[in-house]
Amino acid sequence: MKKTHLLVLIFIWTMSLGLISPIAQAREGCEKYSEGKEPSCEKKFFCKTDKILENKEELSLTDEQIKTIKDMRLSVKKEMIESKAKIDILAEEIQALLHETVIDEEKAFSLIDEKYEQKKNKTKLIIKSYIELKKLLNDEQMKKLKELYKQCKIAR
Repeated sequence: MKKTHLLVLIFIWTMSLGLISPIAQAREGCEKYSEGKEPSCEKKFFCKTDKILENKEELSLTDEQIKTIKDMRLSVKKEMIESKAKIDILAEEIQALLHETVIDEEKAFSLIDEKYEQKKNKTKLIIKSYIELKKLLNDEQMKKLKELYKQCKIAR
């Protein structure tokens, strides 16, 4: 009898894992607003492009719009990778400079300025791309996109 109970518990546990996994995957994605923090501009941009493309039929996107969105997404992704690499390199250079016995103050401040200039440019690129993405959709498509959000068909 105990063996049967154990088998039933193992079966129920295994089945619950099978149900939990799809639920967890459905919650993944753009950004979980329930975490209490606003997603970054970068995450918002990529989430928006993904969700627009996932709902291309409902939004009646043209082939040209689809291609433009895909091209824009790829271009921004490449720029973000390059920008992050530059920022990381500058951060490492700053750290290396701080480990020296005598720190070159002018060089340190120059590297800091360069790092934050890079971050500023990265953010501006994302905002500009986000604006371009919204301009790409016509009024009817924007209206439909808002309806999809309201119906919770698209996870923000």
